[in-house]
Amino acid sequence: CLNASGRSGSGADPDRLRAEGHETIPFHGHIAAVPVPGCVDGWLALHARFGRLPIDRLLAPAIAYAAEGFPASLLLAFMADGLREVPGAAELAAVAGATGKTVQRPGHARALRAVVADGRAGFYEGEFGDGLLALGAGEFSPADLERGCADWVDPLSARVHGVDVW
Repeated sequence: CLNASGRSGSGADPDRLRAEGHETIPFHGHIAAVPVPGCVDGWLALHARFGRLPIDRLLAPAIAYAAEGFPASLLLAFMADGLREVPGAAELAAVAGATGKTVQRPGHARALRAVVADGRAGFYEGEFGDGLLALGAGEFSPADLERGCADWVDPLSARVHGVDVW
């Protein structure tokens, strides 16, 4: 089983959250809810173990969709109105109520190209990593981004009503 779920930043501080009046990690609008993302580490771990095609070929369609655009689905067009006040979501909020309208995500295209060019360092130590450090204002450190977020582990399982659940 691959665990690439991400990790809390080394600046995470439950006492600070309590002092701010929180009893739990805020679900929205607070950097404490954001882990160091493990997704790219997960892709690269899966590719290293099971990949047969070069990573540039695998990511080419996603890069093209992000750079050139894709039609907004019915669900995206419906949900996009809720993104109007979210910083950095203007490209998605612009398709509110407009099924089929072209959505472009140039930042995603740049991030994927960086992964193709420089592997995990292109993402975690490049433009994205710099942005996360700036946004986090101490929640994350460069060491958090240098440390991998993908581990091969034994899967969790339980027997429930005579059925194995993984």
